[in-house]
Amino acid sequence: LLSSLIYNFLENDKKTVCYCLDPKPEMSYKSVDESREDIHIINPSITTGYGWNVWYGLDQNSSDDALIERADQIVRAIIVNPNKTDNIFFYASAQLLLKAFLVYGFRKEKGFIDSILQVIHVPLQDLITQVLLDEEMVSHPKITGMIQSYESKDTEAANDVDMTLKLELSIFELDSVRYRFQENHKMASPMDLTNGISIFVAIPDHLLHQYSAIFRLLTVMTLRYLASIPERERAQKDVPII
Repeated sequence: LLSSLIYNFLENDKKTVCYCLDPKPEMSYKSVDESREDIHIINPSITTGYGWNVWYGLDQNSSDDALIERADQIVRAIIVNPNKTDNIFFYASAQLLLKAFLVYGFRKEKGFIDSILQVIHVPLQDLITQVLLDEEMVSHPKITGMIQSYESKDTEAANDVDMTLKLELSIFELDSVRYRFQENHKMASPMDLTNGISIFVAIPDHLLHQYSAIFRLLTVMTLRYLASIPERERAQKDVPII
């Protein structure tokens, strides 16, 4: 596989664009020149290389439905119940609340990481109240509707949901992850793949568990984007996942 990648990225006009999961990382270091403009290497454990734009293709003119759909992709990749039969309420509630808070943060022009850190550091009930009392949210009932049922629920269950959120999102407090998703001026996205740019997700194997949420997030977003390409266009935009 490595020799095939090296050959693929030799100077030629017929190279295959690919999305490469590189858990050593080895393939990106041995097969490509990191300075090439048609290669984006993303390693969330360091503060060099490319970042990742979770809101690619969306702006303030986008509908709430489009933002909620993207936020749903994000939260389902980040917050995963390891035991499908236990703690379903806590994980489902954490996903729903985070989805609302991310879309709220986007509408308030907060960065993705700023929205995440607000969920981590602000008490859950205070954040729910902030959203529900925000006059700008009157025109965004789908955002407030996701969290209204959780208002004033200062119960043990609510505390467990709050703890679930904080534990599942703790990886985003690392400086390298914050740099990757917000502070980096060079941002990659799944759209790069259909613009002739290959993406390597390079995570050292001893950090795979720690950064598993990031690994899932980038890969889920990429697969969803590629699946959204109309069937008639896929032959021209086929991207191998390695």
